[in-house]
Amino acid sequence: MRVDQSLIQKLAESFEVPFTDILLIALNVCGVNSDLPHQRIRFKFKPFSYHLPFYFGIPNNIAISPFRIVGDSLILDGEKMGDIFAAEDDTCDAVYLRKNNHELCFNSHSRSLCRGCKFCFGLQTPKDRETIKAKSDVDLFFENLERRYGKDFFANLSEIALVTGCFNSADRLISHLRDIYECATRRRFDGEMYYLGTEIVTREQLAAVCHMRFRYTFALETLSRRTEILRLSKANYSIGGIMKIMECANELGVITAYSYIVGLEKFCGLRKEFLAINQLLTGFPVFNIFQPHTTDAHFLRCKGADDITFYLEARRFFEEIIDNDSIVPRRWQNYRSLWYTTYKGKDLQDETI
Repeated sequence: MRVDQSLIQKLAESFEVPFTDILLIALNVCGVNSDLPHQRIRFKFKPFSYHLPFYFGIPNNIAISPFRIVGDSLILDGEKMGDIFAAEDDTCDAVYLRKNNHELCFNSHSRSLCRGCKFCFGLQTPKDRETIKAKSDVDLFFENLERRYGKDFFANLSEIALVTGCFNSADRLISHLRDIYECATRRRFDGEMYYLGTEIVTREQLAAVCHMRFRYTFALETLSRRTEILRLSKANYSIGGIMKIMECANELGVITAYSYIVGLEKFCGLRKEFLAINQLLTGFPVFNIFQPHTTDAHFLRCKGADDITFYLEARRFFEEIIDNDSIVPRRWQNYRSLWYTTYKGKDLQDETI
C-alpha cells in the first residue's frame, strides 16, 4: 500500500479533509512497524499537525506498512510525524479509562470468550482471562478503583461502557448490567450505561435496562456479508429485525446507534439500507476501520479497501447519508475512526482520548 506525505497532501486537497485526519486513517489502515515483538500494540500519538493527542490500538510489524515507530517517534518518508507515548502490548485489560478519565470501559467478560466473527482479533493473555462475574466481584473491583482513583471517581464518570465478550444469554447480560449499575450508583455514579453488542433484542429486555440511562450500540458490522463473516448468533438478525430492535429502543428512550466495520464490503451499493437504518439513529454510529492482523484476515478486505481513497470515500458517503445534525462522532470513543479533527467540515470539540 503506497502512502507518503505527498499523497496525503494531495488527498487532503481533493477531498477537502484535513491532513491530520488522512494521516491517522492511513495509520489505522496500514498498521505500523516497530521493535516491539507484539502482534498488536497500543500507544498515544501526538501528531505535529494537530494540537491534541490521539490513542491507537493497531497491528504491529506489518511488512508493507510505510509507518515505523523509532524510539518515541512515528516515522513516515524518513521524517518524524509526531511523538509516540507508552507504546506497549495491547492486552485486553479488565478496565481502562477514556474521555480524559470520565468514561470507564469495563471488560468484565473476557474478550477471548467472544468467538466466531472472522474479523475479530481474539486476544488470549493473562489479563484477558480475568472475568468478573458475581456482584460481589464487581463491588470489590469498584472498591479497588476508588482506592486507586479517589472517592469521587464514580461521581465524576459520565459513562460506564460494557463492550467485550458474548454472554450467550440476555438474562446473564442484563443481570450483570444491573450489578454494575447498582454497584456504581451506590458510589454516586449518575452517568450513562453503554453497551455494544447484539444480545438485547426484545422490548422486555430493553425495558429491563432503560432506567439506567441506557445507550445501546447494536453490533451491525456488515450488511451484505453477515452469514459469511459474523458468528451465527449475530448473522441471524436481518436488517429489518435490527431496525425493529432500534425502533423499540427509541420508544423506550434508549440512545441507539450501530457499529460498522469499514473495509469489509463496498458501501456505495447499500445506500438504501443505510438510509433506512440511519433514520432510527439517536446516537452516532461507531465506524471502525478494518484492521487485519494475519495474512488470512487480509483476504476479508473487499476489493479497493487496501487504498486510502476507499476510506475517504466512505467518510464522505456516511457524512452525506446521516442527516441528523444533532449527533456527531465521539472521537474519544473510537480509536479506529474515519473522523479525528472535523466532521462535515466543522471542527470536533470533544476529548480525543
